[in-house]
Amino acid sequence: MGYDVQSKKVLDPFDGQKDLKNKILRAVDSHKFQEDPLRVFRAVQFSARFGLNLDEKLFTLAKTMVEDGLMEELAKERIFEEIKKLLLKSQNISLGIKLLDSLRLFEDYHITTKSKKALDRASLLEFRNDKQKLVIMLALWSHTFTPNLSRKFVNTLSNDKILLNLVIALLKNQNKISLNSFTDYDLYLLAREVEIENFVLFLKALNKSNLALSKIANIKKRAIELNILTREAPSLLGGKDLLALGLKPSKNFSLILEKAYIAQIKGVFSTKEEAFLYLEELLS
Repeated sequence: MGYDVQSKKVLDPFDGQKDLKNKILRAVDSHKFQEDPLRVFRAVQFSARFGLNLDEKLFTLAKTMVEDGLMEELAKERIFEEIKKLLLKSQNISLGIKLLDSLRLFEDYHITTKSKKALDRASLLEFRNDKQKLVIMLALWSHTFTPNLSRKFVNTLSNDKILLNLVIALLKNQNKISLNSFTDYDLYLLAREVEIENFVLFLKALNKSNLALSKIANIKKRAIELNILTREAPSLLGGKDLLALGLKPSKNFSLILEKAYIAQIKGVFSTKEEAFLYLEELLS
């Protein structure tokens, strides 16, 4: 569609306004649509973002393109850009994933209805930035997969190892905390593996009951109080402290510091002075 500024008229040779009113997504030119297979993924994310239904002709064309193997011509980076738009910009992600299923795309990564609803709930949450949101969305998509399938899924989309590690860390620790009973030590250990803020957002998307959401809020509240919402607790002792006590560098350094750190997050000591006393006793 276009607009003639002189006559002040909308130019609509393909009845686009009518299609928008009826929530229909249509290809203006079927032949040109086939020139770039990425348009199939673009149609999917447009459908999810704007609540549009593919008209029968476009759906049949897209499915034929998939069956003919045209998607295999696409670099995964280009596909990922469209999947990111689906996950980051849509409030009806499940509609897009259902369309992917109907077109037989990502067949190895089929998800349950519960997971689709979780993705829709996640789209309504507040995130620090798109990177954080993408981590949560990919984790929700793959949270029922086996560890190997989860890795394969993320690698199918992107070569970003940082993104992969963040998603896998979240999936690995998704059941690490009991909503009904957790201690500060549990939270300290969790913070070593994953950002608790990510963990909380992930759980909020998976749970819809007010009781569960209240318990999840308690996890966030306590993590904030312990100052470990987005980082692990800093160690009070380091290698320099061992050197100061006259120890020579060795492979035992890491073992000693790890034991001291566990004691610290268990509450055995909480100040530098107490840490040195603990260390002296440990070494003696």
